[in-house]
Amino acid sequence: MKLKYLSTLVAAAIAFVFNGVAQASVYNVSILGNGTAAAYGVNDSGQVVGASYPTGCCSAVGTIWTSASTTFLNGGGGHPNSLLQSTNNVGQSVGYSWGSGQVATVWNGTIPTALGYLVGANYSNAFAINNAGQVVGASYINTPTNSIATVWSGTTPTALPNLTAATSSIAFGINNFGQVVGVSNTGASSIATVWNGNTPTALSLLTNATGSTALNINDAGQSVGFSIDGAGHNLATLWNGLTPTLLPTLANEVSSVAFSINELGQVVGSVTDANGRTVAVLWDGSSIVQLSEPTGATSSVARDINDLGQIVGYGSAVDGQANALIWNVAAIPEPSTWAMTLIGFCGLGFVTYRRRKLRAYYGRLL
Repeated sequence: MKLKYLSTLVAAAIAFVFNGVAQASVYNVSILGNGTAAAYGVNDSGQVVGASYPTGCCSAVGTIWTSASTTFLNGGGGHPNSLLQSTNNVGQSVGYSWGSGQVATVWNGTIPTALGYLVGANYSNAFAINNAGQVVGASYINTPTNSIATVWSGTTPTALPNLTAATSSIAFGINNFGQVVGVSNTGASSIATVWNGNTPTALSLLTNATGSTALNINDAGQSVGFSIDGAGHNLATLWNGLTPTLLPTLANEVSSVAFSINELGQVVGSVTDANGRTVAVLWDGSSIVQLSEPTGATSSVARDINDLGQIVGYGSAVDGQANALIWNVAAIPEPSTWAMTLIGFCGLGFVTYRRRKLRAYYGRLL
């Protein structure tokens, strides 16, 4: 009886402690800086990149946020506006600058360099950079629909080949092995694509999907993005290699997008309900978690996650102002704390057991 009671108590204590650990990945949300802004990328040092909008939607200042400061950046190529979309662990950031034109730009620290575009194109955009400094994006010929997936080594642009029957393409993500993901367009449909060197391969479609786009890839070769169903809704999708998996959604949501995946396989993005309200979410394994929002927020989107679990994105308030957001993991107890908690439970259980035995013994004597 004694062993059964204690073993039950120990099991309960272990369940309590480790259930607490499972629930400990709670995210606290904070607003970055002041004023209208949006965050698009974060590296493993916690450096966040994005843009601030001092006069509204059509002028922007590339911005870097750290725990200690906010830095506003000049555009490349003499352009007055800039927006940063990705940053690597070396502190290089990429995006684009615009004014009289638009050009993909890399910032080494705070110094901008225009990357240019392919011959025959007249503007460009950079979406991602890996730790080796390889940049991917697109060069455009006159219109956003006439695009060519482009990779830059240094400031030299190279076109990535199209899938058979594709007429345009965009590269959205690159991992540290140089694998690139994006989308190829045939005119009739969009096809999520991975490039290994100069070889493009179509990622498989979900059942009943009519199209797809891959937005990010980690070093394990897992890609995320979205598929399009027959009703035109986006469906957040994870590809392991070429094989797609539909990511779960929240109740009453009709569409979803997965924007980023880290090296742990954690995915972030957003889900949208039938009324158009969008909320930031985290997919961790087979579970989906809605991320908290600042008081008064009307929507939120999670755009990137680093390997420490820090998440960045943006949200809108009732007054229409957008805020750059960062979600940090709440403190998780150290293993030593878990152990002490377990010992405490066992000790409490033993004392309770002794008291019960003593009460039973003295009760028989009276």
